[in-house]
Amino acid sequence: LPAARRHRDHFAVLGAREELLGLLHRTRAEAIAWGGAELSLSTIPPGAAVVALGDTLARANLGDTHGVTLELSRGRAEATLAYGPLGIGRVTSQTLRLKRGEREASLVVSSLGRVTRR
Repeated sequence: LPAARRHRDHFAVLGAREELLGLLHRTRAEAIAWGGAELSLSTIPPGAAVVALGDTLARANLGDTHGVTLELSRGRAEATLAYGPLGIGRVTSQTLRLKRGEREASLVVSSLGRVTRR
């Protein structure tokens, strides 16, 4: 069963990465629609929330849903990625690492808010 466990962990981190990527894209879209938006990230519990004008528009609890942990750049416990009305990030550079067991998947967010999978 170790092979099955590795596959389960691998698909869990990939699923969490894609859910988080979807929230990042939604944050950019909501920023254009609302004149600005933020993605709030937390490591305890591992999760993210899209916020615009003080309203939470979407939320993901990555720990409960996928059983993963989230690590942020520079060992932070929390971070906020802000996007302006053009959908461009404001100093949003961040590496988001999702882990479960021995498996890991990452998203790298550039300072302008563009995202790449790792």
